[in-house]
This record gives sequence, structure tokens and C-alpha cells, in this order.
Amino acid sequence: MKIIVITIAASIFTNCMRVSQDSADKSVQPHQPFGNMTKDPNKAQVLIFYANEPAPTDKYNSEKASLIRSFDGAIGLRPLLAKQIGRSKAKFDADFDKFNSAVKDEMKDLQEILCNAGSTSKSGVIFFTNSSIVSGKIAYCLPSSELTYLTETQAAAITRLYAEIKDTNKLYDHSPLSHNRMFQAAISIVSQVFRATEFEYSLDLKSHGSVDKFLTPRIGYESTMITPEVVASVFEPSQNVANTNPIGPSGFDKDGFDKEGLDKEGLNKEGLDKQGLEKVGLSKDGLAELPAKLPPENAVGTSKRDILQTLTVTSKPMHFNVVFFESCKSDLGMLVQDLADDLTPNVGYFFTSDFSGLEYRTLNWRNLATQNSLRDWLKNDLDQIAKSK
Repeated sequence: MKIIVITIAASIFTNCMRVSQDSADKSVQPHQPFGNMTKDPNKAQVLIFYANEPAPTDKYNSEKASLIRSFDGAIGLRPLLAKQIGRSKAKFDADFDKFNSAVKDEMKDLQEILCNAGSTSKSGVIFFTNSSIVSGKIAYCLPSSELTYLTETQAAAITRLYAEIKDTNKLYDHSPLSHNRMFQAAISIVSQVFRATEFEYSLDLKSHGSVDKFLTPRIGYESTMITPEVVASVFEPSQNVANTNPIGPSGFDKDGFDKEGLDKEGLNKEGLDKQGLEKVGLSKDGLAELPAKLPPENAVGTSKRDILQTLTVTSKPMHFNVVFFESCKSDLGMLVQDLADDLTPNVGYFFTSDFSGLEYRTLNWRNLATQNSLRDWLKNDLDQIAKSK
């Protein structure tokens, strides 16, 4: 995995997050800079922690149980591929605990470091999580102040919006922060609690993601669309293609593959055996191929373009010094060039992942405890990750 930094003044299941508590385990790849941070000495700093973890609602539990049944049904349809399907099932099954644990640990660290009178960073923080939206308790703290919660009046817009969208799709019941309108509402609330005349902003947008979207739940479609047949369809055994390269006296070509395309261990170039039954090293999650099997218009999530437009239109006159799109496959690609002119006035540095995936936790916020500037530490820490691999 790599993280990409861009500096500027439809996936159904995402095969991405793994567990790590140390950011040194990751790598970052910088892009050509387009701008810089303003570092206004007259303004305080605030971190927007926006985590799209699955909330433990009844509908989530029901959806998860239904999907587990589809995995089991797929194993019945493809018994020879039981190991591959079983690995993907295990990843999905473990996602709730791993993602929620990472979010809780990060929030705990940030609260201990920022939400107290003795904080050296002099920065505030506000926490948007799916669990907080469901409960109606959105926590924040002003610089060098104790943790508190938005009043009912302050949270009214986002509370009403949740009530509106949660019945439009079962996934918004437990992952409302996947919806672009929720992101817009969150940014609007931040601008009211932490006014742009007094604060500069950093954003950690933590979610599953895909090639097209920053914000997706681990489940991108309602479970009724993901039948055992659909799951099984992406776990077809690989078809080995006959090797057309010249075969030497040893029985292998120059790359070490025989006429059937297998190496000395009987594995093809993908690490699968002749029947496509085994994989060397980390298993490939076949569910990453599901978007091709289902209509994209039914997928839940917020596109990269919509998120960027919110930051450039809805958020003005807010200035974001550092934005970290902490989601898998969050590389911006050509969008950077398309929107560079719009992003320049109010966005400093973008950090994204590449297309290899992320850990459940990228940053060790405890290292912030000895720093005077949230903005500088966040930018420098991600830069260091970039240089570590």
C-alpha cells in the first residue's frame, strides 16, 4: 500500500483494510505540489474526524446475517473454491469489530491529547462517526477545553437528515456518513461551531473506498441483491492459458513456466494452481469484482468528485490545510487536474492512498501529544510515511 500526497492551495465490497497501529508500516507517494498551507498565526486549528464505520443497528445485524448466508450458499455452489470464498467471508465478518475498534482507539487518543486544558497543540476536534449520528451525540472540544457535545439545536440539521435518508436504503441506517448530503451537513456544522474567521481546518476522512468513491460502507449494496449465485459468480476457477513462449530443454520458458503456464511448484502467474484453488501469500478478495455483476446506480457511497466539490463550494470560506482521504483506492487520478483551479483557494495538502489498500489505522495520534501544531504534525507525519517505503 502507498499513500499519495497531492498539495493544492462503484465498488460493492472494498478489499482494503488490514490492522496496524503503527503508521511506519505504511508508505506514501507524493504528487507534484499545487499550493501550500496558509499557517495564519491569528487562527486556531481544528481537526474534523469523520469516520464511516458501521454502526451497530438492528438493520446492520440483519444485513450482515443475510450476507453471511449468501457466502455459505456460494460455498455450496462452488465447493472446490471453499477456501477462497471462506477467506472473503472471514474478512467481511471481522470488519465490524476491526473498524469500530480502530475508530474508538483513535477517538480516545485524540480526546486525551486535545480535549484538556493542558493540551500543547492548542487545537480543537470534532468527531463525526456513524455511531454518533445514530445516537444523536456528536462530541467535540474547543482548543484547550474539555469534551462536550453539540446541542440539539446545533445537531438538528444532521439529525433530521439522518431520519430522512435512513429509510431510503438499508445501508444508510448504519452508515449514514456514506451519503454526500451528510458530509455537506457535517461541514456546515463545523463552520458554525468553529468559525472560519477564527479557525483553520484539517480533515481525516476515514472510510472504506473504491476506485470511484471516497465514502462507501463495506457492503455497497443491500443484501437482497447479493444472492449466493452473485457471490459465487466472482469465484470462478481461473482458466490457465497455454504458454506460447519458447520452452527450453528444462521444460520451462525463460520466466520459469512450463507449456501449461505453471512454474515448478505448479502455480501460474497469479499464484493459483491448475484448478485455481490456492493463492500464495495474501488471498485476493474476489468480492472486489462484484461491481461488474450489479447495477452501479444501486451502489451506496459518495463519489470522489462530489466530495471535492463540497470542499470547494460548500466549505468556502473555510481553509483546509491538510485533508487525508483515509480510504482504500482514494487516489484522485485526473480529478486533480480537473478541479485544481477550484481547490487552490481553500485546500492545502491532499493525502490519499493508492490502489493497494490501507490499514484500519494509519496515524498514531499519540505522537501529537508533544507537538505544538496539529496542522504541521499531520502534514509532516504523512510526509514521513511517504518517505519510509
